[in-house]
Amino acid sequence: MAAIADNQYYAMRAQQELDMASLATDPIVKVLHLNMAAEYAALRERADAEVTDAGNGAGG
Repeated sequence: MAAIADNQYYAMRAQQELDMASLATDPIVKVLHLNMAAEYAALRERADAEVTDAGNGAGG
């Protein structure tokens, strides 16, 4: 099994959380899944920025 990049993992997890939110019938559970999707989306953006910075030779 090939390893996936962080940004791909976070995108996959965000989509899974959105899917679970759409299936949830309890409003509290729906909100929890939507919040987790937002967290994963933010992590993906951060991972994308790190890849872009690394490609531009910027240091952390």
